[in-house]
Amino acid sequence: MIGYLRGKVLLVRQDSLILDVGGVGYSVCCPAPLLARAEGETELFVTTVVREDAITLFGFDTEEDQSIFEQLMSVNKVGARTALGALSVMTSAEIVNAVLTGDNAALARIPGVGRKITEQIILDLKDKLGDAPAGAGSGDKDTQLIARAVEALTGLGFTRSNAGKAVNDIMAAEGADDLSGLISKALKQLGKGKSTK
Repeated sequence: MIGYLRGKVLLVRQDSLILDVGGVGYSVCCPAPLLARAEGETELFVTTVVREDAITLFGFDTEEDQSIFEQLMSVNKVGARTALGALSVMTSAEIVNAVLTGDNAALARIPGVGRKITEQIILDLKDKLGDAPAGAGSGDKDTQLIARAVEALTGLGFTRSNAGKAVNDIMAAEGADDLSGLISKALKQLGKGKSTK
């Protein structure tokens, strides 16, 4: 199995590129954002998908994206093309956040995915992604902070969707350095929401 390639980008197509590795051209399917910036010398982490009628290479510029791709493929009724489509419209961190907060609406952005499949993705991956090293560095810290804040708020009686929205809105607008600060800000926002009903 091919797990890594480094070479020169010869051609970029709609959903793949041709990578020249020592005079051999490999056709590698890649997420749209990667294709948009692919040029010159490039290295890819590769997942090889073997089917009865084809062997297809899927390439990613980070191990994080590759891991999320493989996790998504493990979900029933989510194939390689759907998993690739997910990484074409969402970042790895966005996918992890959506799964951990139960955000069906965010996952519905994935091409060809309906509510039943988004619910299956959340059900199958929530525990796995909660321990996954997705979002290296500050992204990983933020992901774990969001997940812990949502769990705390649901424990206080708020629905997961409302808690997830409040926490994500705060992180997008101003961020938070610690769990207690994030929960405090979320409680204020959720309280305002109640007062307007």
